[in-house]
Amino acid sequence: MGFLNDIAERKQFRRYILDAWQQYSTLKSLIKEPLILIDVRTGRVVDINAAFERVLGWDMNQVVGIPIADLGIWKDPLRVKIINLVLKKRSIKLTDIQFYNMDGDVLTGELSAKVVRLNSGLAILATFFYSHNLLAVEQFFDVDDMEFSSAFDPIGDVVIISEFDSAKYIKVSESLREILGCDPSELLLKNEFDLGIWASESERKTFLETVKIEGAKLLEAAMYRPDMGYMPIKFMVDIFTANGSSYVLMVGHDVTSLRKAERRAIHLAYHDPLTNLPNRTLLYERLDQQIKLVQRYKLHAALLFLDLDHFKNINDSIGHPIGDAVLKIVTTRLKASIRANDTVSRVGGDEFIILLARLEGDFNDVERQVLITAERVREILCEPMLIDAHRLQISTSIGVTIIPEHGINTSELIKRADIALYKAKELGRNMIATFRSSMQSAVVQRMRIEAKMRQALQNKEFKLCFHPQVFSRTHEITGAEALIRWVQGKDIFSPEHFIDILEETQLIIEVGEWIILEACRLYAKLMNNKAISLLDFKFCVNVSPRQLQHEGFYSLIERAFKQYGIPKNAITLEVTEGIVIQKTNSIIEKMCLLRELGVNFAIDDFGTGYSSLSYLKKLPIDMLKIDKTFVDTITTDIHDAGIVSAIITMANSLDFEVIAEGVETADQLSILEEKGCYLYQGYLFSKPLTFDSLQALLVAQSSRQI
Repeated sequence: MGFLNDIAERKQFRRYILDAWQQYSTLKSLIKEPLILIDVRTGRVVDINAAFERVLGWDMNQVVGIPIADLGIWKDPLRVKIINLVLKKRSIKLTDIQFYNMDGDVLTGELSAKVVRLNSGLAILATFFYSHNLLAVEQFFDVDDMEFSSAFDPIGDVVIISEFDSAKYIKVSESLREILGCDPSELLLKNEFDLGIWASESERKTFLETVKIEGAKLLEAAMYRPDMGYMPIKFMVDIFTANGSSYVLMVGHDVTSLRKAERRAIHLAYHDPLTNLPNRTLLYERLDQQIKLVQRYKLHAALLFLDLDHFKNINDSIGHPIGDAVLKIVTTRLKASIRANDTVSRVGGDEFIILLARLEGDFNDVERQVLITAERVREILCEPMLIDAHRLQISTSIGVTIIPEHGINTSELIKRADIALYKAKELGRNMIATFRSSMQSAVVQRMRIEAKMRQALQNKEFKLCFHPQVFSRTHEITGAEALIRWVQGKDIFSPEHFIDILEETQLIIEVGEWIILEACRLYAKLMNNKAISLLDFKFCVNVSPRQLQHEGFYSLIERAFKQYGIPKNAITLEVTEGIVIQKTNSIIEKMCLLRELGVNFAIDDFGTGYSSLSYLKKLPIDMLKIDKTFVDTITTDIHDAGIVSAIITMANSLDFEVIAEGVETADQLSILEEKGCYLYQGYLFSKPLTFDSLQALLVAQSSRQI
């Protein structure tokens, strides 16, 4: 068991490393100091940069994945507790610390460490600043200027020796030419104050007195370059005596890139990398501040919790690049719809929270202001988007909480805004709901349903029923659509009561697998019972884009066909129209592979979703299903009748079968037949049937054909 746990942990750690690399690859290239990234939860090394390898000697393959405590980097054993110290203070800077390189040599320097947030969790980003042995520099004091200047060029450090009393430069290294853009020899006519190392003489005096007493100290100074302004240089400063005089020795290097990287790290810790919006951490901090202001000055504030309705359909059907583009457009629109002192944050895949700050008036006035803002946000997000020739329109559900009436605790306020959001979805989506205490019970009920559904799969409470598909000219049943039902005692629930929960909880993969296997099992049972005499009899099974794209879906179909011995073309998978405009070729390749196994494909509810004929003709489609909404009004609405005619004509031209759903009257069927559609399903022939009832009809049909 321990071995299995170790494998699982290593797999999780590889995912963590990939996450870290994606978020911090830019920082790695910027930081010239030794850098190390440590996972807070495990204490393991996630990543190091090239400077860490060069300065400390360890190769990345030697350190990534091992506990930092096992690396043996700290000379002081108490330093292994550094993770707890950083977590407590969020960021630390330790000076005059000693650490080992791989060869066991002791290096002295400074450690800076901060807590950063990766998508996978918290990590510690630490950088080391160290200086070469100062005594090694002092031995060059008596050499000529050229030899001194060139001696330290290979290491790239800035080396300066100045008089203790006057601060006049005595020796400078060649590396100052690159940093300050001037000839180092010119500096010999200047002093430390000319380059802005010290703010004042008193500052220099105080610092050097400390160095006299305590030994070498780190100093970060801003040196002036005419064409670039002040540049941060970090020095190790010491004092030594030669020829009876005291001198100041400064060894350091440019830390501009390090400071940029630190600012970038701080930004990443508080902002969403895709949209650059404040993330949940920064939102919580600003909300905490706003609660204090509300209480102190008797003001109000509000939270708008937004969820983009059915956003996962865009990701699943069109692809994540389009989904990311949608999120960026949403971000731009949200920022344009609020005031400068408000906050828009992205807190989840398709979830945003707006903090409306410093609202004045009584509760009713404030609620009215907030709802006006929420409605404006809802309307602006509903405006169409044109992305890579795709015309998209999204709706948004919004939950509202008012501060302080709905709470003064950060987590509780966000939780209650989420509850209000759930109510908005329950009302039909694209709605706005303000939190009420009565909503709490509805959330509890939903949690109970989720728990019951997980048990339902284990307890075999899901059943399949079948809606016959009929050829109108002969009235023969040529197939049936498999429909899931949830049976709890005497209660039977159809998919509209639970399919959203299945999708949101990822149970759709497990339940979808059961549906495939059960449909194949029952098809085999029809064969064994001689109930099927038609060679082209099919079961149609609905699959979501998420199922189709799941890595195990192909093997599931292959296993089901082999396990139950059903023939090719026995199963038709119904996919939504949105799948036809998936930008990548992966979905087409998977469908073609499934086609080789003997799977047919139908486009369900055709005409109601996204449209892209160019992708439609590339897919291995066998059938189009005319949506019930068009069939309902085919006898009364000339436009819907025209749409039906167009679908049938297109299907014929592409050599697709076409079937009409939801046929309930003879008049509807008559018009469909006139337009060339002879396959249908609906209550005109039969309601959805249990398997036994379907089998009885098929047996009777088979006996008539003998």
